[in-house]
Amino acid sequence: MTGAGSSDPGSECDLVVVANRLPVRHDGATGAWTTSPGGLVSAMRPVLDRTRGRWIGWNDGPTEPPPVPGLQLESVTLRASVVEGHYHGYANRTLWPAMHGMVERIEEHPGWWAAYQEANDRFARAVVATAPRGACVWVHDYHLLLTPAMIRAIRPDLTVGLFLHTPVPAPAVLRSLRGGNGLRLGLTGATMIGTQRSVDADNLRAFLGETSTRVAVHPISIDTDRVHDAVADPLVTALSERIRARLAGGRRILLGVDRLDYTKGIPERLRAFDQLMALGLLDPDEVVLIQVASPTRTAIPAYRALTAEVRALVATINGTHLGRRGPVVRLITDTLSFREVCAHYLAADVALVTPLRDGMNLVSKEFVTARAGEPAALVLSSGAGAADELRDGAVMVDATSPLGLAAGIHQAVLLDGDIRRARTASAAEHVARHDVHRWAAGFLADLRSSTPAS
Repeated sequence: MTGAGSSDPGSECDLVVVANRLPVRHDGATGAWTTSPGGLVSAMRPVLDRTRGRWIGWNDGPTEPPPVPGLQLESVTLRASVVEGHYHGYANRTLWPAMHGMVERIEEHPGWWAAYQEANDRFARAVVATAPRGACVWVHDYHLLLTPAMIRAIRPDLTVGLFLHTPVPAPAVLRSLRGGNGLRLGLTGATMIGTQRSVDADNLRAFLGETSTRVAVHPISIDTDRVHDAVADPLVTALSERIRARLAGGRRILLGVDRLDYTKGIPERLRAFDQLMALGLLDPDEVVLIQVASPTRTAIPAYRALTAEVRALVATINGTHLGRRGPVVRLITDTLSFREVCAHYLAADVALVTPLRDGMNLVSKEFVTARAGEPAALVLSSGAGAADELRDGAVMVDATSPLGLAAGIHQAVLLDGDIRRARTASAAEHVARHDVHRWAAGFLADLRSSTPAS
């Protein structure tokens, strides 16, 4: 542990992070262990690096991961049937759409709830067995909503906090789920629960009812130094130039960077782009849309269907709107490294962050940080948590409105360069003042000062 001080979020207690996955993953093709992609790992790693904390997560690799300097890893193993019912079932086919308010996509199966309970019990037992006395336990996200109460039942000495990276829907949505009351009881085991937005906090309080569990708004952020280091790298700069030359052919670049998830609004974005082309408001010889769409949850039918839909839309658009400089949509379905993503940020003229609904969306914060003070534009959905912080620096759109989405994209393309510079500078300044270190320190300070749940 480092010395005490307000800048050290772990100075007053040992820190145990509990998340569905470990922060490293096994590459079946190469046999190597690499840092996992995604916002949670990038957000939490700087905190754990400074506190020599412990990370408890599911290990789906064939072996135990190698030691990670400055970080203690604790693996949770799950039976295949539990993985199927918990991860591929209740967590991602029941809770994920429910948390995003997409009730038409909610699926339920009698065996999934039992698997979800068993998985949460496994995580709780790992915490109980390894957490130092008096530790702060920071549980993350919708996979582990039962874990706080399970931990508290056995280890009342631990201070348990939960952070929800997802949105929180209207209380009726959660109450209607199989296991809805169990979710409520599990959550009330937390001393404090953090949410991304005020509306999420209000919905969660209404769902929990009378409880000593505190709910507070703590919008997540990014490691701005990591972005600055990447965009200053000559290799990243050179890659951005190659992207502009090879993929764009000198055209202005509209950029989307997303997981292939139905919450991200990728088909809606493609249709809006197609409409702008059809109306002659965008010229295929002047603009190109580069859509980075990393595959995720490929074992779930809805995600395989989405992948097929996106590929078909791209093929149709490219077949309809022929230009002299190459395809008007470039679809990248590889999982890019962070530096490769930053090279795309540097190459882009307009970033399209238009999820139907999103807890935060860190791409928006990374983009404005990478392009601070430059003539780049951000199109941002009001359904993203980042809208609460970045709306003054973005062209705001309703991603569920085809007309509104198309109009916002067109507006961003035409936006004056001086306005772009001012907006990216302002947005980047806000993100710099509210970076991941401030987020973590604020959450943990709030957690330590909260009255323990009874």
